[in-house]
Amino acid sequence: MDLRHTPALPRRLKALAVLAALALPACSRSGSSKSPSPSPLATRDAGASARVPPGDIAAGIELTSTQPDPLLVRYLQDSTFRRAELEAALVNPGNLYSQDRLDHYETHRAGDWADIAEFNPRVAPIRGGELDAPGGARIASGLPADAAALVITPEMRAGVPAALVELGRQAFFRYPAQLVWHFEPGLRSRQTAAQYGFWVDPERDEVGGVIRTRSTEGVDAFAYTCATCHAWPIDGKLVIGLGNPRLDLGALTGQWMSENGQRPTPELAAWGPGRADVSTPEGRDPVRLPDLRSVRYLHHLHHNGTLSQLSVITLAIRLETLLVTGFGKGLRPPREAALGLALYLLTLRTEPGPTTEASARGAQLFAARCASCHRPPAGAGPAVSLDSVGTDAHLGHSAWRGTGKWRVPTLLGVALRQTLLHDGSLTSVEALMDPARTQPGYTGGVRPGPVPGHRFGLDLGPGERGDLVAYLRSL
Repeated sequence: MDLRHTPALPRRLKALAVLAALALPACSRSGSSKSPSPSPLATRDAGASARVPPGDIAAGIELTSTQPDPLLVRYLQDSTFRRAELEAALVNPGNLYSQDRLDHYETHRAGDWADIAEFNPRVAPIRGGELDAPGGARIASGLPADAAALVITPEMRAGVPAALVELGRQAFFRYPAQLVWHFEPGLRSRQTAAQYGFWVDPERDEVGGVIRTRSTEGVDAFAYTCATCHAWPIDGKLVIGLGNPRLDLGALTGQWMSENGQRPTPELAAWGPGRADVSTPEGRDPVRLPDLRSVRYLHHLHHNGTLSQLSVITLAIRLETLLVTGFGKGLRPPREAALGLALYLLTLRTEPGPTTEASARGAQLFAARCASCHRPPAGAGPAVSLDSVGTDAHLGHSAWRGTGKWRVPTLLGVALRQTLLHDGSLTSVEALMDPARTQPGYTGGVRPGPVPGHRFGLDLGPGERGDLVAYLRSL
């Protein structure tokens, strides 16, 4: 959505296509305006670059340093460097995600995203008490007097890691990833917030990472932040970075559409909790909301490995361009905020589970059965072929982000994840290791029916599978 034209919003919202688009997270509408057409994937292996994924992109960066870091300075000041880093990271330059960025990111040509206006609006969080008021939180309430924009200090502009990490911490909860007008049905009460997956954190006195803000044309709006999709309370404590397993953006948008005389699309209805489309404008390829707590160890970004994560700069460019596309390519974030977010994600941690005799036996099984893909110490690794995993390969072949491969996620903190596999079809490691899930009539998944693929370890006996589960829960 192009925020430069928000005064026309009420009239434009009558268009079903726009209504459907409102549901898509910022990362959804990231493809080129060109129509996707089936074609062989011209995939470039990351080895074509001089860089090699290090296994921990935080290595070599002192996140608490109060002195400028040369790598961070280059990202902030050198457009040629940013362009080179983008080109080196794109695995398949022929897909539409890549084409859009190659056409508009640091090209030094007309239409470059560097030339659009920077967006750093005043914002304020939705407070828990608003859900208890008649009608709940309403856009019409407007911005409170204490609403504030991100403060970008000289130290941040100079590439000081400690300052940028603090900026990223604030941006995770305060920077608008996308402006939305359809969240009101989910914010009418504590019951509707729970129904649609907006967490309520008493310690922060905030609701679902949702904020109030205002467009460049003065139109009040809600917005979601990184914390909307990537935080969830466990045992009363908000786990920052954990994918939100209850957030039901498809159902929420469908409810808003029904209330406004529109028919919800079947694509939105098919999303379900904990998923969103990160590929198509139509919303037909929902995937699970990922766990960001161990993103520093990933070799690739996106479920289908669209980007080789060569350094923290890859992550910063991914976030910067995500926000640009979320703003309809009419606004861009402060570059310091994108870099700060990337650095803040490097500070997130997972807590290991208990180590037992069973987990010790499971560790030996894991080393023999799983470690060729899920490599130590974090359980991540290079991308693998779609066929080797055997799950639904539609997304991996997508003209929008397809590479012909799946990324290998880290396994640190996997015990807390309530959606597993790229499509979020399973809810626990126990379900993943249950051979019954591959059989007709299986009812233990998120959706009815068998959950094929990723059969690794399913041929083991119940005891050995239990040991593997114990090991996975210890990570």
